[in-house]
Amino acid sequence: MTTSVIFRLCRSASALPFRIPYGPVLNGCQSHIARMFASAPLHSSWIPSGRASTTKEVVPQDVLPLNEYINKRTQLRAFRSTIKQVRRLEIGPLASITFENYDLLWIQIQEMLFIEQGGPEQVQDELAAYNPLIPKGSNLSGTLMFGIENVQQRKAMLGTASEPGVLGGVEKCIELVFKRGGAEHRIPAITVESEEIKRYTPEGRTSAVHFLRFDFTPEQKSAFGSRQEGDTYIEITHPNYRYWTRVDTSTVQSLAQDFD
Repeated sequence: MTTSVIFRLCRSASALPFRIPYGPVLNGCQSHIARMFASAPLHSSWIPSGRASTTKEVVPQDVLPLNEYINKRTQLRAFRSTIKQVRRLEIGPLASITFENYDLLWIQIQEMLFIEQGGPEQVQDELAAYNPLIPKGSNLSGTLMFGIENVQQRKAMLGTASEPGVLGGVEKCIELVFKRGGAEHRIPAITVESEEIKRYTPEGRTSAVHFLRFDFTPEQKSAFGSRQEGDTYIEITHPNYRYWTRVDTSTVQSLAQDFD
């Protein structure tokens, strides 16, 4: 590509309806163009879980230096989108859940490091924040989100410091349900909380985002991943938001890989 063509492309890129992030280790228009058109598929050796020393947590030596991550960022983000197509489910008109795994959370950690560039201290902070969400072999992990764009509706649904919300307590009303061999299994969600951020209050205020864990017994793990026929679905049983959605076979197969 000639210098004049690169210059014209760079000029036209400024009119695009989205922002192209610029990292400190990238210099010049050529870097922008390379990243815009980096459409090669992700090589198997770059799949995070394939390179990890353990897939139960991200350890410091598994975190890429910023310049290495930037070189593969486009492909890794596309890889993340592919995973989410299988592991993200809509539950009714407002809610969705993404079942997390090592690959998704490794990329999230790298994205936070890319955006904030906080150095080694930030690495430890991100590991502490996201490692509890990685499945540990006997559980599934999910991020539940309520998409409520209207500010007044969001306050009414989630609550405020002085008023309980319509969805108050919803974080305690989520279950993963599956039937195998004629037996029904109901796995209640457990909220994963941090000391810094309280996502709900006893008075009825809740959050638009909840981090959830679904703990399985050995028998439930075996049944979930078996080839026996039976439906699987995720259900919200809150009196003001009763919805469920079916989990299809491809998603069940993906989730079963989170177990030992």
